[in-house]
Amino acid sequence: TLLRVVATVFDLLTYMGAGLVAGLMYLNTEAREGRSQDEIAVQVYPIVQGVVTLIAAVVNLVSYLHVGAVTGSYTQRVCELLEHVEALPAHTWQEDGDSGDGYTPSRDVSVSRLSVQVPGSSAEGMLVHNLTAQLTKNKRVLVTGPCGAGKSALLRVLARVWAPAGGSVCRPEGGADGGLMTLAHRPYFVPGSDLVTQVQFPVPKNGPGARVVTDEEASAVLTAVGLGEVVREIGVRTAINWKDVLSPAAQQRLGLARVLMHKPLVVLLDDALSALTHAELAFTYQLLR
Repeated sequence: TLLRVVATVFDLLTYMGAGLVAGLMYLNTEAREGRSQDEIAVQVYPIVQGVVTLIAAVVNLVSYLHVGAVTGSYTQRVCELLEHVEALPAHTWQEDGDSGDGYTPSRDVSVSRLSVQVPGSSAEGMLVHNLTAQLTKNKRVLVTGPCGAGKSALLRVLARVWAPAGGSVCRPEGGADGGLMTLAHRPYFVPGSDLVTQVQFPVPKNGPGARVVTDEEASAVLTAVGLGEVVREIGVRTAINWKDVLSPAAQQRLGLARVLMHKPLVVLLDDALSALTHAELAFTYQLLR
């Protein structure tokens, strides 16, 4: 549809150009019959001005049509997302004891006969079936497998983003500050905030479980993960869009700074250090000890 509009506009501009040339030729012929150049200019100016205004209007129309087409596709995707969210079954979360949805509070992480599948999918969408495992304090587990094997899906269930399709999960309750914390491949950035706020995320500044991070604390953990130069050059109180400033590796280091700041009992790394070099990885794992 957009290509058809562009083709139509091009034809319209061609006809306008031909009319303009014809008008100039006519005026030039009249000038030979005794009209002055000033008289010709007075007659040509309104024609040129009208053509330029019309061209600008047509260009704006094409731009608006393009924006409308792009916005329409995004709007459709958002509506589809909302429909899927509304179709999900409702869950009632409980903080104490067995919640009734397969989760039980514990200081360690363990799963028993756990099954994982994509929410809303059929039995063919089962990614993990009948898994039993345990992760105790100071123990590290590496989950490997080919693409699509269900590694990220398993972490989503452990992080309580997806509900288990079967079995049970024991894990620490609470958020990043003393509970369980998840680091994704690309960390979330609070838009237009300073580094103190970025390091404090996801723990709120006020309300239940609130904590206030000082400039010195933020500088210390950022320097520990290799972002000391950023702290010195930009400062911890400069509010900018950090995802547009930091490299992928620096973004992942900032996620690691959040771990050092909040010291959760369990950390789930979902491809969260892939942008680091081998030497940086060795140093990072030492920090996480």
